[in-house]
Amino acid sequence: MAVSEGLRKYLNSESARKLLASNNVTEFLLSSFALIPYDQFRELVEIFVLKYDDIFGEINELIPGLFMGSNSVGNVSLNGNITMIPSQCFQNSTIKSIDSNMVTTIASRAFSNCTHLTKVDLPHVEIIGSGCFSGCDQLTTVNLPNSLKKIGIKTFTGCVSLQKIYYHGTKQEFTDNVTLGPQWDGSFDSSNITIVCTDGEL
Repeated sequence: MAVSEGLRKYLNSESARKLLASNNVTEFLLSSFALIPYDQFRELVEIFVLKYDDIFGEINELIPGLFMGSNSVGNVSLNGNITMIPSQCFQNSTIKSIDSNMVTTIASRAFSNCTHLTKVDLPHVEIIGSGCFSGCDQLTTVNLPNSLKKIGIKTFTGCVSLQKIYYHGTKQEFTDNVTLGPQWDGSFDSSNITIVCTDGEL
């Protein structure tokens, strides 16, 4: 992977060498975020995603747009310290699947237009923001817990391959506890999508 001249200068600087010497990926990335321009930070993240398969196990915090447009993201498993995926975090990236572990909130458009995304497991999510998975045309599997409280508007717009959303609770729990966007069609935007609960379909 080619490195820009600006990032090359930073990596050769004394401050970068000291951070790298600690061998702490999280500290290095978070400290670098405050030291270099955002475009160089994005480039730096790309390098670490390519170099470390367990990068997501090291990162304890995500920022908006962190992996937007990245061609290096594949199957992602987040560690238990991350409870929120911020807006546009993976938008337009090549992410294929997400195991969010302890994530409870996913902000708007966090995964929009991720055309490689096929599977989403959200075992503890409570809030899914507007347009979160819009344009994910290869998405086929979505698992949602009975802790779910809200699904924003147009969350699954353009998910033409998605036929069923699996909700791990009863039909009554879904009806009583989940707030949808202003209109059901506004959130799911497809008459082909069925909510499958533990006691039948909605």
